[in-house]
Amino acid sequence: MNTLNKRQFCQKISLILLGASFSRNLFANTQLGNPRIVSIGGANTEIIHALGLHPYLVGIDTSSNYPHSITHLPNVGYARALSLEGVLSLRPTHVLSTDMAGPAHVLESIKKYKGIQLERMNTRSSFEGLIQHVQLLADLFGKGVSGHELIMRLQGEMKEVMRLHVATEFSSQSKVPRVLFMLSHQSSQVVAGGLNTAAHAMIEYAGGKNAMDQMRGYKALNKEAFIQSSPDILLMTSQSEKFLRGPRSLLRDPSMAQISAIKNNRIVVMDANQLLGFGPRLPLTIAQLRKSFFA
Repeated sequence: MNTLNKRQFCQKISLILLGASFSRNLFANTQLGNPRIVSIGGANTEIIHALGLHPYLVGIDTSSNYPHSITHLPNVGYARALSLEGVLSLRPTHVLSTDMAGPAHVLESIKKYKGIQLERMNTRSSFEGLIQHVQLLADLFGKGVSGHELIMRLQGEMKEVMRLHVATEFSSQSKVPRVLFMLSHQSSQVVAGGLNTAAHAMIEYAGGKNAMDQMRGYKALNKEAFIQSSPDILLMTSQSEKFLRGPRSLLRDPSMAQISAIKNNRIVVMDANQLLGFGPRLPLTIAQLRKSFFA
């Protein structure tokens, strides 16, 4: 090897070593002080924002639509149809997902990927589950003070909501309304929410009775089941409203006209993330639903 080649070889080796050292230092700084967070799940994203970690968000999923200030971030798509390449392209140090996210093989690949910490939240449709969710994320990112403050605020808000509900029960002669939760992504396919669903939990928190509590999970809803459930109120997401109130929808069927909820136009619409997400807006959401249910 001549002198020139030796010099070039040494320069290349030096650059490689320097680059590796820089990458290690950058990665260490990112892990400890400046995480790069991809948040999958609206509640994850809202809690991250409420904890003051939003500057470290580098990617979100389609359900993460609140607060509006984070919606400009790169979107990794639908939580149940994640792309490995899409997530990795954002160079995250942390990927936060729920137990509903998938496909499984993508999450397994992320979990094995060096330099990425995958956290899968075991979501629970309850206020207690929300508090645990906040605590877990606060602990994960060393935000103990912010986490404590958020939990205290949520507990205070929930206590006030429950106090007002008890006062309403004593002062109101209104019967408990039968509420039917309907979900659709096209007019020909409608499902209702039974037991063990986020929809059921929200209906009960708001003081209503789930009109479909004889079944479990989300099940297809046909005309006969709809009439038999005899709901006083229809509850739906704003994302489903255009299908459920469209010209070919079940609600337009003349045989449905005498159902109390349709006859009296008792239809409550709310954004899916707020209604079913069980994020930090939970006490506010319960209060809004109760006001609608007992108006």
